[in-house]
Amino acid sequence: MGSTATDLCEDACFVQPSLLSSYFHRIFYNVDDLFLFKKRFTTYHAANSFFSYTFNQTEFQTLTAMSFCKSTGRLSFSDPRLKSCHKLP
Repeated sequence: MGSTATDLCEDACFVQPSLLSSYFHRIFYNVDDLFLFKKRFTTYHAANSFFSYTFNQTEFQTLTAMSFCKSTGRLSFSDPRLKSCHKLP
């Protein structure tokens, strides 16, 4: 019974460094499944980051106001109202 509140907090407040990797090793049967998961996760994360950046650049956050060129990677906005960094008085 010699557990004190600080001992319990120390045990409960820290996550083992191998927790996530051991979880993935349990749910994936082979290395190919793990590779596919990493590939899909990276793709979704990149798309999410791209759209978060893009929507942050415009005042009106709609997909209909922008177009994306696949060959050049440029964005164009039908209503060019970009956020300004400096507000006028």
